[in-house]
Amino acid sequence: MLVMIALFVLMIVLALVVIGSVERLRVIELAKLTSASRERIWRQWAEIANRPVWDVALESVSIDGPFQVGTAGVATLKDRAQPVRFMVTELQPYQSTTERFFLPFFNRMDWQRSIQDAGDGRREVTFRVEVKGPGALFLKPILGRRLRRELPATVEKFVAAAEASR
Repeated sequence: MLVMIALFVLMIVLALVVIGSVERLRVIELAKLTSASRERIWRQWAEIANRPVWDVALESVSIDGPFQVGTAGVATLKDRAQPVRFMVTELQPYQSTTERFFLPFFNRMDWQRSIQDAGDGRREVTFRVEVKGPGALFLKPILGRRLRRELPATVEKFVAAAEASR
């Protein structure tokens, strides 16, 4: 009987690993309207080293080359000593960018940012975070709790900085 229970639990865990490895799971998505120009918004994203100014969770961030697909970097969170490696995986200048963060055990977290025209000279800036990998179903609620606390302030500071700069 104990063997049957163990096999059942193993099957459930394996099913969760497979689902997390195949599907990208949205953790959070936030959008905000801004009067900042598309160019200024883009410059804010491209100036990687300045991200700790508006990202409330970042201690430091650096990139190993120009802001383009394939360039890698390192980010350190304020409450974590261990830096996390990332890579720019998608980039459409003045429209959208995705950076993939490499998490333990072959998991990854994608930070997608996009700019859409909203009319009346305004733009909508969207931040979306997704996870994928063997532990995605376990990571989603953990990351979700943290990002629900941190991302709203980050988006607010980002928009304020973009609107204040010329």
